[in-house]
Amino acid sequence: MSAHGYITRDEIAEVAGLLCIRPGQPSEMVAVQATTISGTYENALCLERAWVEIQDVLDGARRDADRYGGDWRDHMPDRPELFEIEYHDYDLDTDTGTKTYSHTEDYDEAEDRRVALHIIRMFIERFGLTAKEITSWPSA
Repeated sequence: MSAHGYITRDEIAEVAGLLCIRPGQPSEMVAVQATTISGTYENALCLERAWVEIQDVLDGARRDADRYGGDWRDHMPDRPELFEIEYHDYDLDTDTGTKTYSHTEDYDEAEDRRVALHIIRMFIERFGLTAKEITSWPSA
């Protein structure tokens, strides 16, 4: 399956704005309106910071572990869009195994800053922005 979203300039700005979200703030999403799934036009894609969704999933797994017992990993849903699931010591005959979860992104303000600076530098280089233009951007 392939999923493609064709985003407008305004949507690009919204996606870049996702870098500004901090833990504890409401989750922000960006809707990408022109979307195809396996070559067929479908509903809009919604993008949000992966760590927001990941934290919600991890919190739910930890709550279930506290309530029902066991390790939080036993209560993790299969969410391939957020978690890479690797199976180790898998026995095909007994249908048992150990799941190892790794997610795509942790909250890291230093990494967010690095990526934001990269985006700014790209715009400066591409459009030859002057210092006056850069500092004249209206603040929100």
